[in-house]
Amino acid sequence: MAADRIPPRADTDVPVSISGWSIPMAPVTLSIDGAGGGNGSVTVNGVATASLTASATVKLRGATQTAPGNAGNLTLVATQGGTELARSAGFSVAAIPRNVTISHRSAINTATRRGMVVNTSLESDSGTVADLDRAEFSEQVQYGSGSGVFAGITGANSGYLPANGTGYTDTHGAPVSRITGDGAITAEQTFIFKDDRTSVTDVPMTNSGFRIRRIATAIPLTSTVVFLTSKSGAATTANGYSSSAGSGSAREVQTVP
Repeated sequence: MAADRIPPRADTDVPVSISGWSIPMAPVTLSIDGAGGGNGSVTVNGVATASLTASATVKLRGATQTAPGNAGNLTLVATQGGTELARSAGFSVAAIPRNVTISHRSAINTATRRGMVVNTSLESDSGTVADLDRAEFSEQVQYGSGSGVFAGITGANSGYLPANGTGYTDTHGAPVSRITGDGAITAEQTFIFKDDRTSVTDVPMTNSGFRIRRIATAIPLTSTVVFLTSKSGAATTANGYSSSAGSGSAREVQTVP
């Protein structure tokens, strides 16, 4: 079980060790203490309580999510004949975002800018994005040292956005006024989240790393520059936040002017 929470709708395996049991001893009963109200609720092997006579792995499933301000009030308790044997650390029921996926949406091809727009989506570890109604996510972007026409470029990060939203896009462009000759720059992007149910913030999101490249190549003896914009999943770090690779890729090749 995660140290402080389990997701709703999905099973979390918890190993339970029992030694020295024999007939006619009472079985060991596992139950959730603190369930109900704003604390949330959990089943054990699909029911309210489970009885064991030997070591086993039980499945906890969040049924109702923990309300903000009630984090850590649930515990898994083992009793035998009314005597408490063991108790877990406190935990909550809360879905968190993970697994960012991108795809090409459209080109940016205006009088002043070139580049592309990508679709951006994420998943909930509960399997249902609507469960992320008290979570938000934000990008972290870190630029490397650009060369040529891209020397000295820095970026900005988005603010926090609702994690249960859909239809998000990410824009990767450059001004035509800068694309005047050879140059290249690479940016690393990861995503972080915060969750009101468990009161955590600025947590790296699993599988959310991407690498963004911009490469300008001047065509000899002409006034034309070929401009490549690309983005693909990569295990990376941005502003100190590390993540394994996200999914998907997108690229756009354009000319200037």
